[in-house]
Amino acid sequence: MSQTLVLKPGWNGVFLHVDASYAGNNFTTILGAGSPITAIAMWNPPTTAQFVGSPSSPVTGTGWNTWTETGQLANNTLASLPGDTAYLFYNSSASTNTITITGQPVTPRNHWDVSGLNFLGFSTVPGTIQTPPVPSTTVLNFQNYLSTSTELTNSSLTELYEYMGGEISTNNPMLMPSYLFPGLPVVRGQAYWIRQGTTFSHYFGPFEVILSSSGGVNFSTNGNTYTFTLRNHTVNHLTVSMNLAASLAQPAGVTNIVSYVPPPLILQGALNTTTLQYASTAVIPGTPATFALAPANTPGSDVQVVLGLNRSAITAPPWSTVAGILSFKDSLGFTEIDVPTTAIVGSDAGLWIGTAAITNVTQYLNTFELDGNGDPVMTTNGSYIVTAVNTNPAPTVSAFSQRLIVFNPSVNAANSDATLLQRVYYGMDANTNAIVSTGESALNPNLFAVARRISAVNFPWSVANQGWPFSGNLQTATPTAPITVTVTNHYDDQASNPFLHTYHPDHDNLNHQSAAPYSTLAPGVESYNIVRTITLTPSAPAANFSTLTAGNNSISGNYAELITLLGIVTNTPNGNIYTNTRSFSVAGIFSLNHISPIATLNTQSP
Repeated sequence: MSQTLVLKPGWNGVFLHVDASYAGNNFTTILGAGSPITAIAMWNPPTTAQFVGSPSSPVTGTGWNTWTETGQLANNTLASLPGDTAYLFYNSSASTNTITITGQPVTPRNHWDVSGLNFLGFSTVPGTIQTPPVPSTTVLNFQNYLSTSTELTNSSLTELYEYMGGEISTNNPMLMPSYLFPGLPVVRGQAYWIRQGTTFSHYFGPFEVILSSSGGVNFSTNGNTYTFTLRNHTVNHLTVSMNLAASLAQPAGVTNIVSYVPPPLILQGALNTTTLQYASTAVIPGTPATFALAPANTPGSDVQVVLGLNRSAITAPPWSTVAGILSFKDSLGFTEIDVPTTAIVGSDAGLWIGTAAITNVTQYLNTFELDGNGDPVMTTNGSYIVTAVNTNPAPTVSAFSQRLIVFNPSVNAANSDATLLQRVYYGMDANTNAIVSTGESALNPNLFAVARRISAVNFPWSVANQGWPFSGNLQTATPTAPITVTVTNHYDDQASNPFLHTYHPDHDNLNHQSAAPYSTLAPGVESYNIVRTITLTPSAPAANFSTLTAGNNSISGNYAELITLLGIVTNTPNGNIYTNTRSFSVAGIFSLNHISPIATLNTQSP
């Protein structure tokens, strides 16, 4: 985001709420070509006791890091412009100038030293006052700004110095008496020397945003939730609003932001005691969420906020960074705290492991023709007359589970279709790089102890183990697109076809009427080809907090499988066909978990 500074001729106290250190000491890039700013000094005291009586009389060993346009100062040591820091900017122009600095917002550190004056600024709402000083009863002034604090109860004890422009002297910065506080505006971006006697304080405004990390709300690649605290520092009830906005375009020197669409955030709501799931509310840009805070140091003065990232709603490409700004404002109109919010878009590529739970199976229930006595009618060849067959699906008594192993390549790969596997190996290769492989030979034999083999006994085993291709790719961003795979269990597969019994002459696919060695029988005589057509239809995430924040770490949905038994082959003028074919349908649900993001499947032979 950008911060606008209105600078008088000469020296100005400046407080940066944005971090411009990305450009290093290239201040031409930060300030813009032709900027009238010819010198900058950053306040960086090595100790807390720095002043005897006023900011114009520092003790020995001051804490200034400096930069000049000509580089003439001996201690030209200012290397960058970090945020949440006070500076002196020298405007060499004879007139007031407005400059804009772009950077990542930084939340206040909320701490004053009690052993000396503090050089700091306040996160007031931008635009509260435009061109200082213009005293007005309608603008935010130090009298009402400090009066809301439980720590700064007597403003007459506050020492406040303000830079008036021009050269530094015994009266610049100038001590502002407390009786001027009602007409002295608190200007965002302006730095002041301030001391409150021996009172410890961390009052930077009516409320505080307490983050769990210094870099803002950062979900990184795998994060799905972020918790922070809002704290009231006033003696009254306070309402704090939170608004989400898109990031500005990245300035020169910043290369990690790809998408300026703000991350799709959700707020954790109340717990449903029946489902044990938390409700969720989408954070809509331009529609602030509000939080009610009780007076300071009373129950409810601290409110914990849990934010979630709905990764399934992100449409930016994998590994890009989506960025936005969370802006917090109080109901008094005093303070605005801006928090950077970022997330790295994860990839759906990699290894997914899960289960399918079969809950419905089609049935073959025959209805027979009955005679007058209610007995089945038999034909001349001895069979009963069937009048109807009920093939409707029926629920199982209990769910039957089977393992699913799916490798999902990158959508940018030459073949981006997912693969169903019977087994997979996960470990280190000869160069100690983590790999996902279809064969054990790709693994480092010295590191077998940390390697894993994962198998699915519900699919036919083979030596090559290259799996079966799906008709598409698993996509958490478009979770309703079904993908289909066909698995064939061949009639002569002794390892896995359930119709084959190696030691039973009626089920070994061998013609024992022929001379030894026995000839092989045709499909359908003693064993069947089994064709399994499996369809996975991912479901959109349920409207609860935990499911929406699961992101690209899990996929669940409907499982359907058509099992077809192929009988004897009959030669016809149009080619061979299978007769005595029967199909069974099973259905249920599936769930897959993202085990590894490695996007390449090593297909070395076993």
